[in-house]
Amino acid sequence: MPATGRSFALGTCSAPTPRLALRWLLHRAGHIADQLDTPAAKPVLHWLGDQAEHEHALSLLTRGETYTFTVFDDTTRYALSARATRSAR
Repeated sequence: MPATGRSFALGTCSAPTPRLALRWLLHRAGHIADQLDTPAAKPVLHWLGDQAEHEHALSLLTRGETYTFTVFDDTTRYALSARATRSAR
């Protein structure tokens, strides 16, 4: 985290289902990986193909819990996060 402790939203999306929220996170993660140096991009690229982790994320989101995947690049932290904003139908 920067010494200032500041954070900036780099994008948001309101998705009607947990699956669509995860799909958006995967899409954004791909964009982030393209912009990182190779060492920092490796965990993102691994996460993009990690089906077990995706199922874990869907399980949390379906229960109304928050899911976060964090990537570190030098002094910058990217937190890809999804949360329920209302009860699932």
